[in-house]
Amino acid sequence: MDILLAINKPANVTSHDVTQKIKRKLRVKVGHMGTLDPQAEGLLILLTGRKTKFLPYLQASPKVYEGRLLLGTKTDTGDIWGEVLEQHPVDSLTESSIQNVFQSFIGLQKQRVPMVSAKKVAGKKLYEYHRQKIDVFVQYHDIEIVELNYLGYDKERQEIAFEAKVSTGTYIRTLCEDIGERLGTVATMSHLVRTGIGPYHLKQAGRLEEVLENIQPYILDEKIALKQYKMVTLEDITPVYHGKPLTLNEEASPILIVHKDEIVAVYKKGEDQLYYNERGLW
Repeated sequence: MDILLAINKPANVTSHDVTQKIKRKLRVKVGHMGTLDPQAEGLLILLTGRKTKFLPYLQASPKVYEGRLLLGTKTDTGDIWGEVLEQHPVDSLTESSIQNVFQSFIGLQKQRVPMVSAKKVAGKKLYEYHRQKIDVFVQYHDIEIVELNYLGYDKERQEIAFEAKVSTGTYIRTLCEDIGERLGTVATMSHLVRTGIGPYHLKQAGRLEEVLENIQPYILDEKIALKQYKMVTLEDITPVYHGKPLTLNEEASPILIVHKDEIVAVYKKGEDQLYYNERGLW
């Protein structure tokens, strides 16, 4: 079965566990459009069979999260499930001061990669260094905060609720810590739900047990997430299957070759103006 599948991952289950259960049911290769931490909930999109070949062209989809951050506490993992390192009193905050801080994060920026992450340094994942208590140089990477919306402040619990639309690769736990710093204290992530990936929404997803019982209602159309690419329909795709270059009256590159309403290949324009097969998707 070659599909995109929307699953509402529960807390305290790893993305790997979900992927393996779907893999065992369908008995095909399974990939995903971005993992979720075990304690996080929400939209997990899986690709199965030949649809896994679409992954490089879907990875850049922005992601939307709803979360909460706890003020006055700093942990070694950047969330409330880690070891508490510091605790500080929190000064009185106003909604306008919080919103001003939120607005200061909008745009392109460098973000610190948390030590508890899967990013590799010298062949090892950062969380492996963390477990072994080995210090490494702080890593930074480029991200974009597209939107950061204030949803409320619980003064008694010292928690701020927010919604964030961010580029792929953005660490929400780091964002929570950075928000706390700009508010003059420390902070840690206390709750996280992914509500969107590109054009897809959590409302389209089913709980794992629902998906395992009946997959059909939770299948997604990949074309919706590939609208940024020009799609060219061909009646005869024999040259495509043979990996031959194509002469097309097009300007865009790369383009998607479509046959009988199915995307079958990605072609890229060469310096000689011919289109060359970059990836077969059959």
